[in-house]
Amino acid sequence: MRLLAQVGSTQDLILAAARGGEPEGLCVLADHQVHGRGRAGRTWQAPPGSSLMLSLLLRPPDSVQTATLPLVVGLAVARGIEAAGGPPVRLKWPNDCLIGGRKVAGVLAESLWTEKGQAVAVGVGCNAFWEGLGRGDPIAPGATALDREGWRGSGARLAVEVLVSLNDHYRSWSDLGFPALRQPWLERAEWIGEEVEVAGATAPLVGRLDGVDDQGRLLVTRPEGQVAVAAGDLSPGPRPSVRPASRAG
Repeated sequence: MRLLAQVGSTQDLILAAARGGEPEGLCVLADHQVHGRGRAGRTWQAPPGSSLMLSLLLRPPDSVQTATLPLVVGLAVARGIEAAGGPPVRLKWPNDCLIGGRKVAGVLAESLWTEKGQAVAVGVGCNAFWEGLGRGDPIAPGATALDREGWRGSGARLAVEVLVSLNDHYRSWSDLGFPALRQPWLERAEWIGEEVEVAGATAPLVGRLDGVDDQGRLLVTRPEGQVAVAAGDLSPGPRPSVRPASRAG
């Protein structure tokens, strides 16, 4: 493990290590990232000392589908937060951890091929401390932090519990695949049975969220049938427009 005060991006360090032939298991943990990023090129901004930020180098076996890894990591992070004394955590497909409907942690998995075969850089960012910063740093709309939700734990314990959970879930996934973890994931999933909207490269898809399949694809039912979605941005379904009642006479 490498503990660093400040880095550009823990993900970039892991990707470079993978290209250099570093074996599986390297973890980089930083107190502050200058150029942190999330899924789809989004930035991850957090004041120094406010968040758990780490990246892992994994070299998964060919027998598992790496597309399901972000779901497995999200489940592991949720359980790790709770093991550290945090409040109950829900999951938003494919890679967000939520508390009270607000994002507390996110996952980024980036794959590449190296001379040693496939490697995956797995990044985790979790908002831990915000209330005690004393600098008035704003938190992103729709986000929260553990201490904002009543957690009074330590950063060291949070890091340990998340890493232990990640190790356990990665081993189960490597040995048994995502089907073995699909049901625990579904039990935490947001909006199951509700109308949702999935934004992607084409027109938004609207329908009832029925879960995920063994390949980690989102299952959405529309009037014409069920659709399996491999990528996109999930949100609650559009609210019906409300029209004022017409007056009689």
